[in-house]
Amino acid sequence: GQARRTIPKEIHEKRNIARRSPYALRSLSQGDLIQKQDFEFRRPSNGLNSDDFKRLIGKSLIKDLGENQALNYDYI
Repeated sequence: GQARRTIPKEIHEKRNIARRSPYALRSLSQGDLIQKQDFEFRRPSNGLNSDDFKRLIGKSLIKDLGENQALNYDYI
């Protein structure tokens, strides 16, 4: 076999669907700080992964984020 494993495109897409992203539990305004209690992780993964989210706790939003919207880098 090969030393480096490559993941087929269709499996990679299925993984993204199965993963979870942080979604806002309430509407957040520009300038609000990202806090763990304001988000829950849901499927599908339309934003950040859990490792990215942990690094962003305490940072402020650069634009409004509506309730039930996935957090992504556009808001940071």
